[in-house]
Amino acid sequence: MNRRNARGRAVTDPSANEALALFEDLLILIDQEGTVLDRAPTPPALPLASLLEQCESFVGNISKKNGHFAMLWAMPGAPELSRAWWASRFPAVAVWRMSAQEDDSAGLADWVKQQRGAQRPFVVIATPDIVLPKELSPDAGALLLRHPYTAFHTATLGGTTLTSFCDKLAEGLAHLEGIDSFQSDGAVDVDEWVSGALNLPRSAQAVSESPPFETGLIHVPPYFNGGESYEFLCERLGYKADRLPELPARAPEAPVLYSSYNSSSPERPAVISTFLERAAFVYSAYNPDSSPLDLSAVRDVLDHCATDEGKNFLDTFDRVCDQLTRVDQGLAHLAAAEHFSLLGERMNALSFIGSALSFSSPKAPWLSILAAAAYADLNVKRGTLRALAADALAPGVLDTTTKESLSGIVTSTSGEDTKDHGHSLLMSGLSKEDLLHAERKKLLVEIGTTRELVPGQGSTQKLAQFCLQNGLDFLTVDMDPRNTRNAARMFFHQGLPFRAICAKGEDFLKQYDGVIDYIFLDAYDFDHGNHSEVRQDRYVKFLGSRIDEIACHEMHLLCAKELKEKLAPDGLICFDDTWVSIEGTWSAKGTLAMPYLLENGFTVISAKNNAALLRRACKVS
Repeated sequence: MNRRNARGRAVTDPSANEALALFEDLLILIDQEGTVLDRAPTPPALPLASLLEQCESFVGNISKKNGHFAMLWAMPGAPELSRAWWASRFPAVAVWRMSAQEDDSAGLADWVKQQRGAQRPFVVIATPDIVLPKELSPDAGALLLRHPYTAFHTATLGGTTLTSFCDKLAEGLAHLEGIDSFQSDGAVDVDEWVSGALNLPRSAQAVSESPPFETGLIHVPPYFNGGESYEFLCERLGYKADRLPELPARAPEAPVLYSSYNSSSPERPAVISTFLERAAFVYSAYNPDSSPLDLSAVRDVLDHCATDEGKNFLDTFDRVCDQLTRVDQGLAHLAAAEHFSLLGERMNALSFIGSALSFSSPKAPWLSILAAAAYADLNVKRGTLRALAADALAPGVLDTTTKESLSGIVTSTSGEDTKDHGHSLLMSGLSKEDLLHAERKKLLVEIGTTRELVPGQGSTQKLAQFCLQNGLDFLTVDMDPRNTRNAARMFFHQGLPFRAICAKGEDFLKQYDGVIDYIFLDAYDFDHGNHSEVRQDRYVKFLGSRIDEIACHEMHLLCAKELKEKLAPDGLICFDDTWVSIEGTWSAKGTLAMPYLLENGFTVISAKNNAALLRRACKVS
């Protein structure tokens, strides 16, 4: 049937017929809604364009009221995947959360039909690996991106690796090529973008703030090695692999995706079965209503490190540990501690327990409990109590006064050894200096970075904290890249503005062209006959031979010769692991260096607990 236009003439053109029908339908809707289009007394300059714009706006609003269907894909772990996020920002929009674990296509189709019938806007939210059923056709679709590192560490509790996570994510993103996307991390206008991209109405009372997030912000640590899949995905999504975008004030919400990683390795060389059983039990005790703890990724990492009789265990562990979530990294360190403990490598076991504590948080207190149990197995009282109090002593949990009081109670209760180690002797000497009122910022250098995080020791961290409190610059030097990497990460996580340098101490001092104010020498070990095979292997790998007494003496002598020229006139030198023998001669690390310094204008101002503190007796000539 032909329609007639406003003048009553028949319209025979099919296209014109269709346009006229749509226009008449719009007029009926306008009458039903009671809406009056803006008609100014004086005709506008472009009346047709103005009328069309108003009509388009009205039609857009009508579509929102009559079941507007939006589809949003978001990266795993994104807060936009939670119903709470939508309720606070788009309260008029109905939400359906699609899950990879639940295939309810029929239920979703019925829900979509209901929302259409109810004439209200609605959205379906899902991670990129989920494909919308073909029979459902959204009116608008969009994709929210996040940095792969952030997505991995907020989306999974554990049980998978970064490589597996990125491979799965890249595969899921394939069907979304060309869709409108937006990097949500670092942006403050995510709500506005979602509203525009999906054509959804926002509430005037929408709340943009997210609830507090206890575990703190996520950062890519120094020396991070994410692997090829990670770097490829970062490049594909427009992110830098070694750093995150500036984060907004709000923090991510609870994880929404949990991935599992099934092992296929038939051999299990790592000796960690007892720990895995304990970890599963303790986690269940703290989380009785949660799924069992997935320890498969931790198991596989430890087995991989322990292959070939564990000859490259430490380097392999550091490399593959970056592939784990923070929780799994903590578990992997504790598993490694048990492995070394059962092999009789006590110092390495203690060091791994100490490192594990850095991954604990009030949100995962069971990690601290597992660390305390590991210390107790090794009969380390001070470590056990410190682990139990770790969450309370974490930064930002207690006020300074209460924190210091609690720390003092732990120290006194554990009977912690408070005698001066070498670094304590140096800090005691420095405390007598007027450091905060110096004319320039002074520098403290440590030759020999901390290797094992053993309770009561750990010179690098203690010297760094001392320097921060007293306005000193600090750098630590070591020939082992693992020690340098661990120190750099410790500085990073604790917000310390210091440097870690990988070099032989004597080479660093020879090449350094500045003034050194204070120095702590605790590098090449003397041969006391009790060094572990792990430590001996590190010497072979980076210095070409096992620990050698003569090489120890000569290395520290070379350092002393450089310091004779480069130490500030009022500087201090602290030698660790040196003392005067019964025969009256200096022993161990200072065998050659101490006599040289004493012959060249230095004097000992304090010597105790196998350490010596020296300063110039006269100015350098």
